[in-house]
Formats: sequence, C-alpha cells, structure tokens
Amino acid sequence: METRGAGSTLSSMFRRPLIIAGLVTIALAVVVQFVRARELRMDSYSRRMQVSAQLSAEQVGQFVHYHQAALSLVAGHRVDDDRWPGRLAQLKAQFPAFASLIVANRTGRIVFANPEVSGARKAPVIGLDVSDRSYFKDPLATGERYVSGVFKGRAFGSDPIVAFSVPLLNEAGVPEGVVEASIAANEFSRVYGTPLKKRGIMFLVQDSDNRVVYASEGITLTALDSLEVNEGEIVPEVAGLLTNGQHAYVATSRTDFGWNVTVVHPASIVGGEIRRDLVSMLGPATLAVFVVVWVATSLARRLSTPIRDLSERIKNHELGRGMPEIAGKSTPIELRELSRSFGSLASRMAGALEQANAAASELSRTLAERDDVIAARTAELQAVNDELRLASCTDALTGCRNYRGFADDLTSLHRQCADDRMPLAVVSCDIDHFKSYNDRFGHPAGDQCLQRVAAALRGTLTSSVDVLARVGGEEFVALLPRLPSNAAHLAAERMRSAVMSLEIPHPDSEFGVVTISAGWGVLLPDSATPLEHVLLGSDAALYLSKQRGRNQVTQADDLLQ
Repeated sequence: METRGAGSTLSSMFRRPLIIAGLVTIALAVVVQFVRARELRMDSYSRRMQVSAQLSAEQVGQFVHYHQAALSLVAGHRVDDDRWPGRLAQLKAQFPAFASLIVANRTGRIVFANPEVSGARKAPVIGLDVSDRSYFKDPLATGERYVSGVFKGRAFGSDPIVAFSVPLLNEAGVPEGVVEASIAANEFSRVYGTPLKKRGIMFLVQDSDNRVVYASEGITLTALDSLEVNEGEIVPEVAGLLTNGQHAYVATSRTDFGWNVTVVHPASIVGGEIRRDLVSMLGPATLAVFVVVWVATSLARRLSTPIRDLSERIKNHELGRGMPEIAGKSTPIELRELSRSFGSLASRMAGALEQANAAASELSRTLAERDDVIAARTAELQAVNDELRLASCTDALTGCRNYRGFADDLTSLHRQCADDRMPLAVVSCDIDHFKSYNDRFGHPAGDQCLQRVAAALRGTLTSSVDVLARVGGEEFVALLPRLPSNAAHLAAERMRSAVMSLEIPHPDSEFGVVTISAGWGVLLPDSATPLEHVLLGSDAALYLSKQRGRNQVTQADDLLQ
C-alpha cells in the first residue's frame, strides 16, 4: 500500500507564490495609479472651485456696483431740493432690491425718505437722527461713496441689511449731506445662480469683518454670524458648516471692496467623482488578475510533469524495473529534460511579466485618457468663464462698455497715460429730453434711439484705444487717451454734431430732433488734479450745457478751478 506524506504538491508550491507576486504587483500598480489620479482629480477640482469662487465674487461685485451706481445718478442734487421725494420713488421703482432710501442733511437728520414711515411701528422716519451711523459719517468725512458691512436696521425694522451711501456736494464741492439706500441681506440670493444649485454647490457672502451677509440653504450660518476665511485658500474637509452634518470643501475669493465670497462643495460631490475613478480602474485590474492566475496555473502544470516523470522512473528503478538511461559524462537525460523545462518555465515567466506590464500600460493609458478629458473640460470651463467675464463688461443693448467695463478701462488707461506722460480726455454725454422721447414713442423706440446714438458716437472715435461706455440710462462717457485739450474739444463737438446729423425726430425738443449735451475735461501729465475731479468736472460741464439750452459742448476747466 502506497503512503503519501502530508504537504503541498510541487505544482501548488510553485503556483501560489507566482499568483501572490502577480497580485501584489497589480495591487501596487492600482494603488499608485489611484493615488496619482486622486491627486490630479483634487488639483482639477481645486482649480474649478477657485474659478467658481472668483466668478461668484465678480457677480456679487457687479450686483453691489450696479446698485451703487444707481444711487450715484441722483447724487448731483442739493440736499434741500424739494424734488427728492419723486427721485427716491423712481429709484425704488426701478431698483426693487432697495428696501428704503433716505436723504440726511449735514447734521444727520433725515429730511426725505421712501417709505416715509417705518414698516413695523408705522412711525414717521423724517426727522430721525442717523449721525451715529457709519453710512452717514464716512461719506460726509471723506467725500467718497460708501458700502457698509451687514448690520441690523433701526428706522425701518431690525432685519439684517447692507447700506450704500453717496455724499451730496454743494457748489464748492463740500459734502452737505448724504443719500443712502438699504438692501435687505437676503436680496443677495439673486446672485446665487441656478448652475451652482443644480450641482449641489452652496454660496456664502461675508462683509469685510467676516460677518455673514447671506448664506444659501443648507449652510448652518445665518446673517450676522462670523466665520474666519482666507482669500484664495482651498480648505478641505470643513466640519460643522452644513446642516446635514457632512464635511465640505470651501474656496474663497475677495471682491474689490473687501467682501469675501465662498463657494461650499459638500464632500460627497468630490468623493463621488473619486469613487467613479476607482471603479474605472477595477476592470483592467480584474482582467490582469485572471491573466496572472491562468498563466501561473499553466506554468506550474508544465513544470510538474517532467519532475513527476522522473519520479516514476526512480520508483521503477527501486522496484527493479530498470534505471533511467543516463547520457553524457554525469548528467542524466531526465535532469537535462528537467533543466530544459526550467528554461522553458523561465521563458514563460518572462512572458507572464510582459503580459502584466502590458495590462499595467493599458491601465496607465486609460488613466491618461481620463486626464485628457479632465483637461478638456477644464479648458471648456475656462472658455465659458472668459465669455462670461467679457459679457459682464459689455452693455447688451448698445454694445458699448457697461459701467464695470468703464471702470476697468478707466483704471488701465489712466495708468498708461501716466506712464507715457500723455493727457487723458474725458467726454460725458447725455441725450436731451430722453424721458419725454421714451414717454411719447415707447421703450422699444427708446432702445432703438439709444442704439443709433451709440453707433453715431462710436463712429466719431479715431483711435483703436478710445473707449465709449454707457454708464447710465441715456448717459455715455468717452475716454480719449493721448488727446490734448484743443483736440478733445473738437472730439466732443464731433459727437454732438454726429448725433444731431442722425435727424431722429423729437417733437418735444426745442431743436425738433434728438440731440445731446456734452461736457469734457482733460487730465494733463504731471497734473496734481485727481482723476476723480476730472470725471466730476466733465459731469458738471455736461449739466452746465443742459442749463445753457442743451445741444452744446462745455469745457470743465473753469468749473474745476
């Protein structure tokens, strides 16, 4: 009776290490590729988060500047002008985000308001003292426009609000009061776009003191809460920020007036994309495992056969059935066959490694293709952002630069002219009796009139670096770099003449056609006059043209002196 000792067969002893080695190699390759893919994914996601934060900050800035510019349109009137009630009512109707508007004199007493009574108490607002409020003190002291942080209201209720204020200057340029508008903090929900909502991304706006102005639904913070953030920082795995208890990734960007805008990405969004990357790797890895197992099994079987045959021959010799034939000086034929079998085995092992390397290369190629897809999508997102940035600086009706584009161009042209020691001319234009034109012919005709006037003004520009911007309803400003005073006057006169030459009928005008009034000023090289005074001077010259009978051009130099 044949007795077999306990233990492993030669086939299993060979197959097991080979399979383990193959599996370890595949596992290491998958781990390395997954770590690299995760780093690339997080890097791409960080860039996308920062772009989203910057774009959101630009939208918040545009919302604030838009309403601040609206308030500046009425800031050229005296504080004791009895037409303030009508102006405030018109502003509130045209800009529904304004919750309240007031005009306060130099002592801080409210002299005009809309509404004139508080919402909760139904008490009169006129006569209340606001001299302790920053929105009154700061513009009165500096003569500059002011944007407050978030605070609790007082005269019109206690809800969180943000205040915009502009100083009212007398003829000497001295502040004699302020006009202020309040916007409820929850009005900033208008900036929270649908694309962010659909992707599950949340939105947080904070003032310059890191107090919350607006937080979208799903964030634990509310208005007036505080949260410390740093501009440009991508903060991973923030806990306690979401109402559902999830961790979140946040990216923050700062506006040009010091507010922070933060986009909040739940960690589940990022984790879901990383899990999809891992799943995409498991297919090639599983195939590689099957290949390794099959190759190891085949090699073990081919190796054990000659050894088993040699063992049978040795048993036959023991039983007296004959010895294996030995050829050569000292090497039996069986051992030579075994040696050749080992050589064949080595060759097959090399083939197996080559197949494993091919599988790893296929895995790397798949990951590289995904990297290309991510890069392409990132480029598409950047292109969309560039288009949005261009659209945000262009007036949709006339094709001119809007107020934001005007502000950007003004800064860059001022810097260029200062560096080149060249003058910068500013021409302010306003369509005469445009409201009556709109009332008579309707808004579609008014829009067409604006488009024709804008085209006529643009046709007078002689340099590729000249800028024409629509800064108000019917108000345009031209920036003419490198233009001296005599040429600036001729340019303003060309604009006036070009509009009148359109011969657009206007029965309510003393000239019978649509005309413009213009004021102009020039900032000379090495001049001590601030750029803001030149802008104010051209506006003042424009209104002097109105007072002198319209359809004329006035220089701002005498007004500035």
